Amino acid sequence: MSVVSALSLQLLACGGGGDLQGAPDASAPADLKSADEVAAVVVVAGSLPGLTSADTGGTATTSGGSTLLASAKTLNASRQAASAAKAAQPKGTSTSACNGGGSASFTTDDSTLYAKDGVTTANQCVDILRNNANQEMARSTLNGRLAEKCIDNAQTSSNCASYQGSVGQGSTPFSVAYKEAGAGGEDSSSSGLFSYRSSSTANGSSETLLGTLSVVDNRVQQTASLLFDQLSQQSSLSAGVESLRVDGGLGFASNTRRCFSGKLRLQTLAPITLDSNGNSTSGRLAVTDGSNARYEVEFLSAGAISVNYQGQLTTYTASQLASFCQ
Repeated sequence: MSVVSALSLQLLACGGGGDLQGAPDASAPADLKSADEVAAVVVVAGSLPGLTSADTGGTATTSGGSTLLASAKTLNASRQAASAAKAAQPKGTSTSACNGGGSASFTTDDSTLYAKDGVTTANQCVDILRNNANQEMARSTLNGRLAEKCIDNAQTSSNCASYQGSVGQGSTPFSVAYKEAGAGGEDSSSSGLFSYRSSSTANGSSETLLGTLSVVDNRVQQTASLLFDQLSQQSSLSAGVESLRVDGGLGFASNTRRCFSGKLRLQTLAPITLDSNGNSTSGRLAVTDGSNARYEVEFLSAGAISVNYQGQLTTYTASQLASFCQ
């Protein structure tokens, strides 16, 4: 599944259905009107963990990541692999052709010891995914600038545990357009203009985001956008149990005005624990909307949640959340 399509399933699902209207403003204060809208916050936030994972592999079209940054980082990794180490090529810039046309360049950051940080610039870089018979299955077209800098005080030439970076530059976002081969193939795109800080340890990782991310499904003319306001995500692993924390400002908007829209704040009251299948088993999250109304979400076993909306409890199963708003 493509990066764009995976995110579309989460974000456009909460925007799907209903008549198309002008897109609301993700930065406007959210006004949550029902338990369903509070649950929708969980669905949207659930698409975020792993947004800035530094160890993305594969190609842009085959990445298992759920966001545009996964595509961005796979492109970064492929440019880095083609570039010589700093020690052999200081202040080096390498440019290479992409397998379906266009090009991408990588310029090393020689202000750090780490050899693999720097700036990647994609210029109509087309990445074609083919099957074993060499038939085209899908293609992604990437454009824009990515920058990543190692800020780890203990960095070496080959290891870095903390980064700061940016997706897009100035007012120009980094974009990925995705198209499946054959009639009826998916035609979608995403674009981002945001900065991030990320770090990892042997037992977990964290990232903080500031900026915007948008997704477009061109087949049905649906759009969804996210606004990050110092949104932090932390994951940890202890005694075989994975836990998550999500805190900060999150805005959401869709051109169908389905589910919640606008900006709100998230606060993890108790870490959200996950089982081996990635389903939540416990945890509590507070959601505060634009009018300072606060609602609590409790994470139950098997991926279910319970929403306390104005004193009334509503429970949603994992299967209900998986198809929420559709």
